[in-house]
Amino acid sequence: MHSRNLLSLLILSGLWLADSQAYEFTYVGPSGKPGYIFFTQAGFPNGLQSVNCADNPIIQGDNVYAPDLLRVGNAWRCYYGGWATYGQGNDKIYLGISDDFEPIGSWSRTTIISNGVYVHVNDPTVVQAGPGVWHMLFTAARFIGQDYRDWINYATSSDGLQWSPSSGSVSTEIVLNDPLNIAGGPMTDIARPSLVKDDGLWRLWFDGKVSNGSIRSYYAEGTEPEPFVFTLKYRYLDVNGFPGFMEPDVVKRKDGTFLAVIQRNFNELFIGTSSTGQSFILKKALDADHPMFKRKYVSNPGLLYDQVMDNLLGLSFGMTDNDGLTDHDIGFSYQQYIIEVESPGSVWHVDAESRSLQEQSISVGNTIQFEQVRLKDPNTAIALYSKDFSNAANGDRWTLRNFPTPTPSSTPSATPTPTPILGQVEHWSLSH
Repeated sequence: MHSRNLLSLLILSGLWLADSQAYEFTYVGPSGKPGYIFFTQAGFPNGLQSVNCADNPIIQGDNVYAPDLLRVGNAWRCYYGGWATYGQGNDKIYLGISDDFEPIGSWSRTTIISNGVYVHVNDPTVVQAGPGVWHMLFTAARFIGQDYRDWINYATSSDGLQWSPSSGSVSTEIVLNDPLNIAGGPMTDIARPSLVKDDGLWRLWFDGKVSNGSIRSYYAEGTEPEPFVFTLKYRYLDVNGFPGFMEPDVVKRKDGTFLAVIQRNFNELFIGTSSTGQSFILKKALDADHPMFKRKYVSNPGLLYDQVMDNLLGLSFGMTDNDGLTDHDIGFSYQQYIIEVESPGSVWHVDAESRSLQEQSISVGNTIQFEQVRLKDPNTAIALYSKDFSNAANGDRWTLRNFPTPTPSSTPSATPTPTPILGQVEHWSLSH
């Protein structure tokens, strides 16, 4: 068939070509859940939009947060900290293992690091450096006089399950040198580490204080066989009075670049990309003000990064309504396409929730008539495909088909540019 005739046929049949991809929404059947329209095969690994999970919070406790996730086999390990039960009194570090590859399932919980000589231990970052070689850095807090002092501590393991030491010990506090006085004074607190092994180099991102002052964000490197001694290399500038690289989680990708997630103002999560591991380009991926986000604050994020397939599948984070930033549970969000549904009067329904890694739902309330559905690139917000949706019904389930299966760019590479929308928009979307 002539290419022009083929393109015409695709347009007439509801398919639309963009960037050598053809897309189609196909009806599956009723979901039995009114108030939403569901779309399967909506996952977009490595995309910018991270869609809050409808089942949040997934991992619950009295105050648990700071997830650090690793894929092991076909399950996830989540290292995190806090209080598992009411009145516990001291933060401890836990290991949760998912029952399958979907994070929305059940998670086990085992205490792996107790507080020991400290008041609290938390914020684990775990690296599997090789067969039978695991390293963990974490925050340990104790009183020095009348003030808390945070310092990064160290533990090792042969399997990532049993750790030594298994309780906080002053003898395993790391050493941080600053020969160039990059910090501008003596470091009195260092906390919330993220550790990456880069061949013979250890890279460490963390938050710290100079002379018990304000929190700042820092980067250090170590060359010892174990991540125990570091030299300060860089201080990140504040952004509007907030630490510039707060509560980071960083991984090194297979192409040698670095991927990160940080939080700003306990309200937003940003995905960062870097070729050097020091300076990052940051773009917003999740906002706690989204009407489908179920808590007031978001913090201590972690990457749901599949190191086997080199795919960013989502994010994890602490979430709470407590103005004192306690009472956290752990939630997830998944990297997915932007999908929007229009009803009569040019009303666009844009409030999305993820139901799994691959399924997304759009809230449509009591609406029973629809006009079109639109698919957008989550990195650029550019429309990829639109379809007449007059035959859709409240509670439907549809599936997204791609011809061929798309291979998204490995990192978000462009600042999202909203596509102008005429008419009323219902609530909020990352694309607006």
